[in-house]
Amino acid sequence: MFGSYTDQSSEFYSDLLIILQQVIEASDFNGSDRYEAQKLSENFRKFETISMAFTFIRIFDITTPVSDYQTSGLNIMQAWRMINKATENVEKISRDFSGIFETAFNFVVYANLKLQDVNISAPKSFSTIKSSRSAPEGITNQKINFEVSYHNAVTDVVLSCMRARFSSLEKLYKQISCFDPNRFSEILKSPQNVELGLIANAVPEIDRVARQGDLISFALSYKDLNKGLLENMNDIENDSDSLESEEEYTEVAESSAKTTCKNCSLSCAFTLISEYRLCAAAYENLYAPYKFIVTLSVTQCTCETCFSKQRLLKTRLRTSLTQNNLESLMLVAIEKDIAMKIKSNKDKIIDKTAESSADMSTMSLL
Repeated sequence: MFGSYTDQSSEFYSDLLIILQQVIEASDFNGSDRYEAQKLSENFRKFETISMAFTFIRIFDITTPVSDYQTSGLNIMQAWRMINKATENVEKISRDFSGIFETAFNFVVYANLKLQDVNISAPKSFSTIKSSRSAPEGITNQKINFEVSYHNAVTDVVLSCMRARFSSLEKLYKQISCFDPNRFSEILKSPQNVELGLIANAVPEIDRVARQGDLISFALSYKDLNKGLLENMNDIENDSDSLESEEEYTEVAESSAKTTCKNCSLSCAFTLISEYRLCAAAYENLYAPYKFIVTLSVTQCTCETCFSKQRLLKTRLRTSLTQNNLESLMLVAIEKDIAMKIKSNKDKIIDKTAESSADMSTMSLL
């Protein structure tokens, strides 16, 4: 699995250490630069650093295809299946530290072959614990410590985040995918199985039963509406009302699957409803759900928001902020809409803060 990384990355790794060694030995650089190069070289040559790098490489190999699938025409159910499969794969490798150790060992062997010319090398195992309390087999103990404290901890955090963010929302993804034109053929084959309860909870102002009927009607008419044949709207609706048997639904579904554009997405359906004013009468119960779905944040927005807010908050004058205070400020900044809603309870918040210490209580009375 890591063969290409072992061969290719070891070349880059060796070149980097050689450059750092040249900086260390060069008289053209001042003492502080040579010292920084020395520290970098020592850290890069640690077996712990190399092992952690390959731990993240293995995780990124699994999650990168899912991230790359974030396109404008993605299929939501297919994206969920990819996420679910990625979660299973991360779980499979979460306790396979032996593979990481073997890969890191081979990586160091390849790199040391090129580093022979500069008389430096990277260790082929973990460093021993220099302590009177350490066991005789120090290397083995340090390996176990790294496996439990770092490798297992990292994979467990990744797993818990993926499960909390995606795995628990399977039913919601299925209901959202019902609005995808690429799934209309499946809906028409089994219209009785369409369930939109969670979508109804998110957009409660629209009647759930009417929305379900409008979605089935829209699925039946979509292939013609997408061609711009708006003048046949009444005929299409009359035909859809006459489809009472399962065989007729199946026949229309197969026809829809052959004529519907495979590149259509949720945004295409929403554009069709909004541009042709179908939301005014024909499919008024579908406009709000489609608007809700197409404006949902993609998976990377939260991370980008956090980084943007951190850059605004952690300025030069706030470099001494502790982690807890920084997290609190970021939560207030990111969830600003929630913070604005509790303005009416500001007195209670002040009283609660004053209770934290006698000094705060005294100052609040001034």
